[in-house]
Amino acid sequence: MALAYQQLFSYAVGLLLAVAVTYPASFMPARRERRFFTVAMAVVALGFFGFPLTQGDPRGLAWELGAAAALVALLALSLRFAGLVPLAWLGHGAWDLLFLVGATPIDKPAWVCELCVPFDIAIGIYLLTRLGRWRAAGA
Repeated sequence: MALAYQQLFSYAVGLLLAVAVTYPASFMPARRERRFFTVAMAVVALGFFGFPLTQGDPRGLAWELGAAAALVALLALSLRFAGLVPLAWLGHGAWDLLFLVGATPIDKPAWVCELCVPFDIAIGIYLLTRLGRWRAAGA
């Protein structure tokens, strides 16, 4: 299946934004980098509620509350287990991928998920590569 230009553009912007976020963060001390990506994911989780709230969609809000609760649980556990930070990012990417394939009843613009999937997955993969550094620094 051929992707439309708009889809390719959204995917490319997602990847470029991931580079724009991870490159400067790579110069942070390990503890700060870990905290930065944990807080950033918490902010992303808050964004889950935007579309269902603005559209008055209680069913979509229930789905997003469930996804946000899972992310918050992962982030809370990540205070003890650093490996859960990349898992939270990969999980958010998987959540948006479920939307793109029509597996969730949430109504939001496709470009949001087309941008988020590569963004979140790229950051999750980057963070997996940083775990050794975080552990070595006791972060």
